[in-house]
Amino acid sequence: DKLGLLVLDAILGWQYYSRDSLFQQHVFQTGRDLIRRDRNHPCVLAWELSLNESWMDKPFIDEMQKITHEEYPGSQCYSAGWQEYGYDIFLQARQHRLQHYTEPQKPYIVSEYGDWEYYAQNAGFNQDSWGNLKQEERTSRQSLSDGEVRLLQQATNAQEAHNDNYNTPAFADGYWAMFDYNRGYSNDLETSGIMSIDRLPKFSYYFFRSQRDTDEKSPLYSSGPMVYIASYWNNQSPHNVRVFSNCDNVEMYLNGKSLGTPLPENKRISNKLAHPPFSFHIPAFEPGTLVAKGYIGGKEVATDSVTTPGETISLKLKIDESGRKPESGCNDAVFVYASLVDANGTTVPVNDVPVTFSIEGDARILNPGTITTEAGIASALIRIGDLVGKIKITASDPANHSGELTFTPL
Repeated sequence: DKLGLLVLDAILGWQYYSRDSLFQQHVFQTGRDLIRRDRNHPCVLAWELSLNESWMDKPFIDEMQKITHEEYPGSQCYSAGWQEYGYDIFLQARQHRLQHYTEPQKPYIVSEYGDWEYYAQNAGFNQDSWGNLKQEERTSRQSLSDGEVRLLQQATNAQEAHNDNYNTPAFADGYWAMFDYNRGYSNDLETSGIMSIDRLPKFSYYFFRSQRDTDEKSPLYSSGPMVYIASYWNNQSPHNVRVFSNCDNVEMYLNGKSLGTPLPENKRISNKLAHPPFSFHIPAFEPGTLVAKGYIGGKEVATDSVTTPGETISLKLKIDESGRKPESGCNDAVFVYASLVDANGTTVPVNDVPVTFSIEGDARILNPGTITTEAGIASALIRIGDLVGKIKITASDPANHSGELTFTPL
């Protein structure tokens, strides 16, 4: 409600349906409970009283539609479901659309995209140019530790699929998923998130952020003009440097020398993106600093820089406020990030360095005390206690690099 995010509120259920009366009565009650719980929240766009990715009988759908409008009467109540029949809004995953699509005759949301179709390699695009990539390099399931090339591939997948969604009458789409997550039925993470499970952004996060127009501004979240260099700029970095921006033009500099202002990318498919990325080709790696400047109407409105990382000299700790200002409060669970940094404060993006956390004050570490780095960052989840007072967090690695952070919860 506070952020202005629209919510598609959904009942439980996935890839299972039964005509058993007890099963159906349970689902019906779940739908009523959901709406009664959340119907006073203005952020709710529609009620998904539908079993996810499941075929359902028409009488079952009729009852779900009846429940929706009984529990939330009035003309501003909308239902949403995975079958076009009955519901006010039709939900369809992009991987399903590629196999059986007819143009919907009602409001339409691409309910998920960008993961499974690339994981299964039925994305619907000519992927011949990806012939030199291994299977694990092509998918959207890329962890923060998988490196620049694979993180850029994930961003390419998101870019292609989001662009393709404009070929439909959909009024909204939802990328799967925001965060990497534990799946329960498998002991590995599902890593198609545009942020890690520790809430750290991948390159694809900045692609989606760049699709927001510059005139949308809020003190509650990152907004307005932006530019982001999707590179660590070390000797392993691709020489085609991608820049995500919502500005009209972007100019790139390497160690003070301009690399020009190219037009936004033209991909293999026709481009319908609100703000296509910019691509700069740098013939050879040269250590130093890349600077990107974004312009609107000839005026510089945003900038970003990346400097070639050196050797680690210390750890820099930061608490993730996740929108809480000025600081987290008692009983909060928050992430603390320990970054390996060089003499210039640049994060050194190396993996698998063990970092040990310790804590003083009324708080405790919820995960194991020693965490390995992903792209140069180790993340600890801490639980703040009940008492008001200073909390001190210390982190160190085997090379005796260390850092500390002290804060007082509200």
